[in-house]
Amino acid sequence: EAPPDLIKIREQQARHQVEYYFSAQNLCHDSFLRSRMDGDGWVSVQDIAEFPRVQRLGLDAGAVAASMLGSAVVEVSWDKPPRARLRSSEQRSAFPRVDLDEAAQGQDR
Repeated sequence: EAPPDLIKIREQQARHQVEYYFSAQNLCHDSFLRSRMDGDGWVSVQDIAEFPRVQRLGLDAGAVAASMLGSAVVEVSWDKPPRARLRSSEQRSAFPRVDLDEAAQGQDR
């Protein structure tokens, strides 16, 4: 088992990575993440925990969700399963869910 200091560092890295995933810089081109959103912008934390950069940190979905507590960018819902979304409703409306099939068709044009 990893020492507590290392776990804390990994949780900080997870929070930083998830905040990047939900940034305008990333969401403007991340069709996959936006396809995982529901109509209210929620994404399963389990899905996020399986993204390669987060997965490499060796944290389970619960630890990834806990790492986002206090984030100014992302809010967490502790439903079963836990979910995350952009905290700002204005940003959520700027980056709605997309259907991957439609996104792929748009790229072909």
